[in-house]
Amino acid sequence: LRYLENGGSTDFFNLGTNEGSSVKEVFAACEKVTGRRIPLKAEDRRPGDPASLVADNRKAKAILGWNPIRTLDDSIRTAYAWEKKKRLRSVSVGNHDHSAKRGRRSRSACSEKAMSHSFCFSSHAR
Repeated sequence: LRYLENGGSTDFFNLGTNEGSSVKEVFAACEKVTGRRIPLKAEDRRPGDPASLVADNRKAKAILGWNPIRTLDDSIRTAYAWEKKKRLRSVSVGNHDHSAKRGRRSRSACSEKAMSHSFCFSSHAR
């Protein structure tokens, strides 16, 4: 925000660590943080899926002076804590998750978030 307040132009910046994490590494971190085993089934990459995705943060560093300070574990830990708090709050006010009634099982918050490329590769920043 300071960048814009100081006259900077509207732009986009990748906020990541400049380091990638494999799907296995992300799920291992989720298991470590949650203390729960996540059953996995390895399959071949789908047609069109890139071999890797890594957010290049050099532009953010150069223009904003930004540097990542969170690790993958940190990001998963805070996302998991937020999701647990949200679910607890939802139960305390009487809201219900009707997904089970429609024949769908809810995935853990960690696995849902880990499936998102933006979470995996760009949420390590604060």
